[in-house]
Amino acid sequence: MLTIKNKRIYAEDGTYLKTISCPLNVSDKDLHPVSETRFSCEKCAKEVVQTDFLTEDEIIDLLTANPDTCLKISVLDPLFKIEG
Repeated sequence: MLTIKNKRIYAEDGTYLKTISCPLNVSDKDLHPVSETRFSCEKCAKEVVQTDFLTEDEIIDLLTANPDTCLKISVLDPLFKIEG
């Protein structure tokens, strides 16, 4: 299970993966579907990856390869435990 604590994402072993931060305050209405799991951000044109259809290992691999990847994380996603 991945943990989100103080806007930081950590792997189960405690490895830091990413800080959640969007200076443009993007919301769902700013995202346009490109595929089932990927969106284009209207405000910055970056790709945003929805985590709902990814495994924990896929998320870790994605963030390890590119820590600047933008994520769309549902608060109901069972892969994430939110602390503070």
